[in-house]
Amino acid sequence: GQLKPNPRLAFVSPLPPQESGIAEYSVELLPALARHYDVTLVCDHGTTSNEIIGHAFPVIDPRRFLREAMHFDRVLYQVGNSHFHLTQLETLLPAVPGVVTLHDAFLSGVLAWRARQTGPASLFTLDLLRSHGWPAVVLAAHNGPDAALERFPCSLPVLRAALGLVQHSEHGRAILAQHFGQA
Repeated sequence: GQLKPNPRLAFVSPLPPQESGIAEYSVELLPALARHYDVTLVCDHGTTSNEIIGHAFPVIDPRRFLREAMHFDRVLYQVGNSHFHLTQLETLLPAVPGVVTLHDAFLSGVLAWRARQTGPASLFTLDLLRSHGWPAVVLAAHNGPDAALERFPCSLPVLRAALGLVQHSEHGRAILAQHFGQA
């Protein structure tokens, strides 16, 4: 018989030289994934300075991934609470659902940062409303956006778009359950 080829996996994550703990985590995870998948890396910079992964895997940018998403059997996102994940959160995950490793249950920090950088400030208010309803908006109006971002994770759009969720910590699971229910 003929061997069946490994499924094609798009691995969407920050990668070195991006200074992100998730980039380093990804470098460690990729060899294990490569035993089961034909892995293509999707990252903002289009190249990686890590010699091991840069030569071992094809690398494509997010635009090309959007054009070629139908050629992948599976998509695995590595999502955290920093600006390195904005393209994933705003563009890729909504367009191409996949399994999400949610490294931080709170995404409010990156969403508040985005609103401050790109404006308008009401952008973060909208994120609060989408994930947590009017009580979160009222808290932000009375106590300021920093109080809201510390209390509300704003991760509901990611949970809705994900085909599955990997959460490494019990603490993170408890936060998600508290805000969005056990399921």
